[in-house]
Order: sequence, then structure tokens, then C-alpha cells
Amino acid sequence: MFDGAIGAFAKVDATFKPRQRGDLKPDAVGYVGWRGTWEALWVVDGGAYAGQRAMGIYDPIGQVGMSPPFVWVPLCDLVVHSVLEEGIE
Repeated sequence: MFDGAIGAFAKVDATFKPRQRGDLKPDAVGYVGWRGTWEALWVVDGGAYAGQRAMGIYDPIGQVGMSPPFVWVPLCDLVVHSVLEEGIE
């Protein structure tokens, strides 16, 4: 069961469902509702998402069907279906 904490470079199967849409960057808007593999990156150190893990789209061979722009979202805005790969602390 997912407990809300993951280490760097962990990979999860998740759907992007932001709690708020007013602060979304234009490149992130197209991913609302998108389900796929997300990779844990850094811990956000300031602002509204301080302490949250930044999550980026994991698409090493272009399976998303487009060249995804670099988009990160806070872990709290993902509905995690499963942890695919454990990360490191």
C-alpha cells in the first residue's frame, strides 16, 4: 500500500489530478487526467509545495506519443495506483 512517501528516482503508476488548477503551468495542463509512469525527482524546497517530492514524466523511449516538455508536478497531485520501483533516500 502506498503511504505517501517515496525516495528519489522511484517510479510510480499514477494519474495526474491536481487539487488546484489555477497555478498550473501551460505545459502541465495537457496532462490533467493522464495516467502513466512518473519518476520522483527532487524535494521542493519552497512555496506552496515545500517538502513535496517533484514528480516528472518517465518516458525513456517516447511511449507517451509526443515529445513531452519537461513537466514536474507535486506528488500530492498524483493518484498513485502502484509503486513500480522503489527509490533511494
